[in-house]
Amino acid sequence: MSLRARLLIVTVLVAAFGIGAVALITRGELRSFLTQRVDDQLTMATRFSTGGLTPIVPGGGLRVPRGLPNDAYGQLLDDTNKVTQTYPFGPDAFSVPHPVRIPSGVLDKKVHTFTATAPVTGAQFRVQVSPLPGGGHLAIATPFKEVDATVSRLDRVLLIVSLLSLLIVALAAALLVRFGLRPLSRMGQTADRIAAGDLTQRVSPDESRTEIGKLGHSLNRMLGQIEEGYREREESAARLQQFVADASHELKTPLTSIRGYAELFRRGAADNPDDLAMVMARIEAESIRMGGLVEDLLLLAKLDEGTEPRHEPVDLGYLARDAVADARAAAPDHHVLLDGPDDDGAIVALGDENRLRQVLANLLMNATTHTPPGTTVHVTVGRDADAAILRVADDGPGIPPELAERVFERFYRADASRTRATGGSGLGLSIVASIVEGHAGTVAVESTETAGTTFTVRIPCAPNGSGELAAPPLPIAGY
Repeated sequence: MSLRARLLIVTVLVAAFGIGAVALITRGELRSFLTQRVDDQLTMATRFSTGGLTPIVPGGGLRVPRGLPNDAYGQLLDDTNKVTQTYPFGPDAFSVPHPVRIPSGVLDKKVHTFTATAPVTGAQFRVQVSPLPGGGHLAIATPFKEVDATVSRLDRVLLIVSLLSLLIVALAAALLVRFGLRPLSRMGQTADRIAAGDLTQRVSPDESRTEIGKLGHSLNRMLGQIEEGYREREESAARLQQFVADASHELKTPLTSIRGYAELFRRGAADNPDDLAMVMARIEAESIRMGGLVEDLLLLAKLDEGTEPRHEPVDLGYLARDAVADARAAAPDHHVLLDGPDDDGAIVALGDENRLRQVLANLLMNATTHTPPGTTVHVTVGRDADAAILRVADDGPGIPPELAERVFERFYRADASRTRATGGSGLGLSIVASIVEGHAGTVAVESTETAGTTFTVRIPCAPNGSGELAAPPLPIAGY
């Protein structure tokens, strides 16, 4: 059964219960009111009639009150419940053909009012029995048919009104349920389109004023997260596919070279000492390059696993000094300068010393490899309110803005014409980005084609910017 049908049935049942309860209460109150009015008439009639039960009235008869129905009557009963006299009160009645029977239990010194049924006709009478001062009792009975007729007429009216009201409630409920569930129907249609693969769809209404609006808002947020996750999965799959293709290509090149030189050796290079030395040197060089590539790939795979790095206090000035010294030795034709920390102490960050060393080494290698001899490279160590800052800037040829955004992609080379001997594998900056991200930091690049390139790394500082260092700081003056 649909939600619409269930809501409609529940609404109609609740309305029927409410209307029925109102009808029953109304009927009961009216019957009680009419009965009380008849009882008041009987009380007034009893007081009026008992005035005739004196020796002044000839025959001791009853005084006939006005306002009672034609078939109302009175009876005098002795203490044995025997009717001694019967008096019709109606102006057109001369006798009472079938009076009700008075139970003996009401013949006491109290006034009793009750409903009784005539033994033959089955007509109902409202009877009031009152004790008389001189003994005996007076019973006055008035027919109850007018009350029954009024209540029966009310029953018919209530039935018709209740049915009409229930019909109106059912129609109104059907319209309201249909209108109220229309947003859910639209959500269902949108869900079908989403299930068909269109993750850009959004449900409406998307608001927070109604329950359905809140549901729509929550669904839209969930859909946004699903779409983002799906897009990230597709991008990850595309990157993985490209990564595998690039890695296969990069590994294939040194393997092909090694195989070629091995073939050359097999064909006779072993008999020529000069050729043998050249073949062995090239095989060794290609093996070393392939080993370095494999190590980089393994490191990236490890970083991709999300392994939490160590968080120990590391003096970045100490690391920068070593990195600058290594860069000067590896690239003597470049001017590598170090701007150390301010006079207020060491710059201490929380991280893994070995990985942070690799960040500096890769940035300096990138700067010295991709710039011409004579280029000046500045390494700066500093901090701001909550982060330690490493900055590597060069004044060599910059990177076009449209290419600078991709320098952290794996196997990407800004200059596609570079050879692998000068351009590297394209993994160095990817490793930098992965390591910095693992330290909850950021790395950014700023470059122009005429003003050089600057890489800025931000890493969270240790508490108060200091701590127990992993290695003692060394002087950095003179660099």
